[in-house]
Amino acid sequence: PWDLQVKTGIFRTSFGKMNKVHRPEINQIDYPKPIKNFLGSEGQKEPGISISKIIPNPWDIYSELTGEILTPSDEGVKGKDQIYLAHLRNYIDITDSSSLEFGLSFQTRDISDTDDATLTKRNFRQTMEGIDLTFRWDPPGQKLYKSFIWQTEFFASQRESGSFDEAGFTEDVKDINSFGFYTFGEYQLTQRLFAGARFDYSQFPTNDKDSEWSISPYLTFWQSEFTRLRLEYTHLERNSVTMPVEEGDNALTLQATFTLGAHKPHPF
Repeated sequence: PWDLQVKTGIFRTSFGKMNKVHRPEINQIDYPKPIKNFLGSEGQKEPGISISKIIPNPWDIYSELTGEILTPSDEGVKGKDQIYLAHLRNYIDITDSSSLEFGLSFQTRDISDTDDATLTKRNFRQTMEGIDLTFRWDPPGQKLYKSFIWQTEFFASQRESGSFDEAGFTEDVKDINSFGFYTFGEYQLTQRLFAGARFDYSQFPTNDKDSEWSISPYLTFWQSEFTRLRLEYTHLERNSVTMPVEEGDNALTLQATFTLGAHKPHPF
């Protein structure tokens, strides 16, 4: 009814752009650091309900508003830890060969940092906001051989933290404000070969004093529609106040992905 799309069950949430994509289908080997730190090591996937609607407008822009209520199974007080999430997605064709997608995300939930918290005691709140931008270039007549994508997401988190005294009153309340982003560009060199690089920076939602950043150049080769090879180098640096790290990490990873059966089309 009312041109609404509704889904229930366990699904990848609509926070941001890349979180909605399963890891084997993203442009790099692993999720960016801010997604792993703010949403989970495999992104955010929770049980709940999602309702979306296309928003009519006079500007010939595809606009879709999504609202979700989720019940995570990790932390918090039962009955008080639902996630309330909203995402606004806008898509516009700039030219015959280029397009831009712009999204805004928001989610909030009640959390508790103590094991003995009850529903009668104050719970702490965590709120997150996100901005995602995706630019695509696919020249007419050359889409099989030339293309370019640039994608960036920004994440911000405000988390209340504290403890309860013996009487059940909160004390040592503080706000943890953390930030993260990633950006990558990928260019199609030939029909089967793609080259790209991604930069990540992230603080932590429970610790805004420490941070980490990484840079990851990579090559992707499609041997066929069902076989993909990817070679990626990653240099990671951690800036830690609590546990100083003298040297960064370097990793070279070769990934092989094989697909069986019908190939599901990707959302635009």
